Amino acid sequence: MGVEALNGPWTEEETQSLLSAYWSMLDSELRGERYSKIEHNRRVQAETGRSKGSIEFKFCNISHVLWEMGRPYVVGYKPRSHVQESLRVAIQNSLGVRQASQVPADFPPVALEAANALSNSGGTILSDPIAEEESPYTLFSGFWDRATGGTDVAARPDDAVDAVWPVAASAAGVDAALDWFRGESRPADLPRLLFLVGGPGAGKSHASARAVAGLHLVSRHDDGLAHRTYRYSGDSADVLVVNDATIGSYAESSAPLATDIDQMVAVPGVRPMHLMACVNRGILIEELSALTGHPVTENFVDSAGACVIRWLADTPWDESAWTITSETTPRFIRSGLLEHVGREKAEVLAVYVDECSLFEPAPEVEVGRRARVVAVPHSITPLGARSSLPRAASPSHDLIEQVAEMLESTSRGSRMVADPVQANVAMLQQPAVRSSILTLGRSAEMASGLRFTYRELWGLISRVVVGEAPSRMGRTELEEFIALHQPTEGPVENFTRLRKLACLRGTQAMFGAGSGTAEVEAARRDPVLRLTRLIDPVKDAIPGNAPTDPTSGWATPINEAFASHYSESSPLAILRAADRAETFEAIVQPFDESLDDAYVELMGLNSLKQNDRLDAISWYGSYLMRLYAVAHGISAFRREVSVLLDAAYFAPNIPKALSKSLRTLIRPQRQPGGGTDESLLPLFDSRAEPILGWAKSRKLAILMPSLEMKTMPVAADQTVVLLERQGKELGRIALDFALVREALACVDDHAGVTNLVDATSPRLERIRAVHLRSDVLSDTQLRIAEGRESKIVTLITQKGK
Repeated sequence: MGVEALNGPWTEEETQSLLSAYWSMLDSELRGERYSKIEHNRRVQAETGRSKGSIEFKFCNISHVLWEMGRPYVVGYKPRSHVQESLRVAIQNSLGVRQASQVPADFPPVALEAANALSNSGGTILSDPIAEEESPYTLFSGFWDRATGGTDVAARPDDAVDAVWPVAASAAGVDAALDWFRGESRPADLPRLLFLVGGPGAGKSHASARAVAGLHLVSRHDDGLAHRTYRYSGDSADVLVVNDATIGSYAESSAPLATDIDQMVAVPGVRPMHLMACVNRGILIEELSALTGHPVTENFVDSAGACVIRWLADTPWDESAWTITSETTPRFIRSGLLEHVGREKAEVLAVYVDECSLFEPAPEVEVGRRARVVAVPHSITPLGARSSLPRAASPSHDLIEQVAEMLESTSRGSRMVADPVQANVAMLQQPAVRSSILTLGRSAEMASGLRFTYRELWGLISRVVVGEAPSRMGRTELEEFIALHQPTEGPVENFTRLRKLACLRGTQAMFGAGSGTAEVEAARRDPVLRLTRLIDPVKDAIPGNAPTDPTSGWATPINEAFASHYSESSPLAILRAADRAETFEAIVQPFDESLDDAYVELMGLNSLKQNDRLDAISWYGSYLMRLYAVAHGISAFRREVSVLLDAAYFAPNIPKALSKSLRTLIRPQRQPGGGTDESLLPLFDSRAEPILGWAKSRKLAILMPSLEMKTMPVAADQTVVLLERQGKELGRIALDFALVREALACVDDHAGVTNLVDATSPRLERIRAVHLRSDVLSDTQLRIAEGRESKIVTLITQKGK
C-alpha cells in the first residue's frame, strides 16, 4: 500500500481487517485462551499499512463502543472515547451478523471486566471510562499534564494507563527487548537482565509497565509513592523491576544497582528470576565512582554487579573474574552473556533508549535466545526527503497521527469567531502540516545538539494544540480566555485582542513567540523552547522563492506581501495567491483570516500613531513569516541543518556543499584569490590563529599543509571530522551545528564569521596547533611573513653542533 493511501480516514476494507483482529482476540479472551496482541497488531499493520499505535488506538475505540453497549471487550485495550461515526456504524453492523462473541447470560460483562482488570493491573481495578463524550475544551485540558511531560517522577509499573490519550511507538529496540524478556522461561534457563538506559522522559517506566502486564504484584506498596523496586510473579518466573534507580536503596550500599544484580545472579532462587532496570545515565557514573572508590575488598569490586555496571558504561575491567561476552551490535542496543570464570550466569541486554532520534525511522531489531541481537543501524533521513516519510515512519510520526485522530471529532468548527485552538486542531488534520511540524522538530535537534525525549515530544505537540495556554492560565480557563478576547470592538481593540489570542496559535507558540517576541528567560525554563527557540524562522529569513530547497532562500513572498501600501491590500491574500503548490493554504484557518481582517482594518486608520503602526506591521510580519515557514517545514538556518544531516547520512564522505568551506575554515588562505595556496600559522604567538592579509611586523610562521578530511560517526547522527596527512591522523573535531555554520560563512576562500565564533575558535585552534608539535613540525616548511610577502626559511644544521 502506498503512502498516498494512508493520508485519509480508515477505509471500509481497513476497518474490516481491524474488526476481524479484535473479534479474534475477544473470542480467545472469553474462552480463556492465550493469544498474542502483538501478532494481531502486526497482521493489521500488514493488511492496512497503518502504524502500531494507530491500530491500538482504534482497538481502544472499539472497546469504548462495546462498553457503552454493555458488552464485554478486550481488557488489554481500555476504552477510549472520541470514536469516529463510521467506526461506530461498522461495529454495530458487524455485531448484527456475529455470533461467536456472545457472552453467556450467566457470565455478566461487569464480572468479566473486573476479573480481567484485576489480573492485568496487578490487583488494581481501573476505573470505568466516562459514558458521555467530553467537550472539546475538557479534552484540551489534558494537554496541561503533557506540556512539560507531567509532574511525576518515574511512573509506577502498576499505574493505570490513561484510557483516552495515545501512546507513542517505543524507542528503537524496546519492543524486541520486551518480547525477549517476557518470553517463556524454563527452570534451566539463565536469568535475564534487561537494562533500559537513558535520561528522564525517554519512556523507560512505560516499558517496565508493559514488561509486567498480566503478572501478579507481590511487593505491594499502599502509600501511593513511587518506589525503587517492585516484585512480580508469573507462570514460569519471577520478575524484579528496578523502576527508578535514582531512588536510594534501604540497604546500606554505595552502589545499590550493582548490589541488586549481585543478589539476582549470585543467589539463585527456586524459580527463575529476571531483572529489569530503568537506569538514568547519571546513575552509571555514580555507581562507577562508588565501585572505584570503595575500599579494596575483592568480593565487592570483582562482582557480577560491578562487571555489568562497567559494561553498561562501556568501561570494561580486564582483570575481573566476571566477564560479559558481547557481539558487535549498533550503538543503541547491546547484548551478551555474563560469565564467571567461564561459567555462564545470565543473559544480559541493554537498550540505550535515547540514542536514536524519535523523528527517524526506528530500525528493525530481533532478539533471540541467549540474547542474540540482529539489528540494522539507525538510519538518517536527509532534510529534503523528510516530507516523503510515511505517516507511521517513526515514534514521533506515530504519536502525532494518533493525536490528530483523537482530536478529529473536535474539529467540527467553533461557536466563536476567532478560536486559535480550533485552528490548531484543524491544521493538524492536514498530513502535510504534520510532516512539516516533525521536520521542524528534527531540525531543532540538529541545531541544538540535544534529543527530544517523549516528554519534549509531548511538550511540542501540546504547544502546537493549545499554544502557550498551560504556562499562562489554568486548565479550566482556556475557553473563557478565548471568549473574552473575541473581536467585538473597534479596529485597535480588535487587533489587540486577537494579538493576545495569537499566543495560543501553535505556529507561534512552538517557538515561544506568542503575542510578543520570544522571552529568553521562558526559553531557559521550558524544555521544549530550549530546542525550538533556536530555529525560529524569523531569525534567519533569507530572501528567495524556493521554500522546498534547503540550500536556497524562501522569505521573499513575505516581504512582497507587505510591499504594497499598508492600507490597500491584505498580506494574507497576497501570500495565498503566490502559493501555487497550495502548501500554505493547508495551514491557513479562520482565525488567521480574522487576524488579517483586523490588521487591514487597523492599517486603514488615519489616526493610528506611527509607532503603533510600525509595531503592528513588525509583529504581524513575524506572525505570517512563522505561519508560512511552518507550512513548508522551514527552520532558521535550514541550510546548516541540511548539511549537518547530509554529513551524517553520507559519512565517511564529506558533503560537497561543506568540503571546501570546512577546509577554508580550518586552513584559511592568507590572500584569497591571489593565485597562491598559502596558509600561514605563527610559530610563537600565544594563539594558533592564521595570519590573514597584511602582517604588521615580521613573524616566523609555518606553512600549514593541505590535509585530507573524512568523517566518522560517533553516535546515531553525530560525526567527527578526521584530519589526516599522508595517511596519519593528526586530529579530529566534532562536526556540530556551530562548526557547520562557521564553515558555511566562508565564501570563495575567504574566512567568514558568525555569532558562534566563540564556540568554534578554541576547537579550531587546537586542531591547527597540531602542526606545531615536534613530530609534525620537522616536515613543515618555515616562512617569514612581512607585509603581504613571505619568504621561505631554510634551517642549516652544522655537524657537531
